[in-house]
Amino acid sequence: YVQQANFARAAQCASNLNELKLRLGNVSEAVADGEQSVIYADRSNDQFWQQFCRTTHADALHQAGRHAEAEKRFQEGHVLK
Repeated sequence: YVQQANFARAAQCASNLNELKLRLGNVSEAVADGEQSVIYADRSNDQFWQQFCRTTHADALHQAGRHAEAEKRFQEGHVLK
């Protein structure tokens, strides 16, 4: 999807990987995928994916014990409403 410049779908896929890796216990990988999903969502200019990806990334950051960063991401997602 990235090569096709379909950043909304790329964001969705990266966010799905984030959630899957969290469930599998691969928290550091989930954080990285979550960050990538936010980058793709921002490139897509799709407000839904921008908000959704920030929320799933925040969840991964929270699970990694990075609470200040997680709170910031949750707030970013809330502001996009």
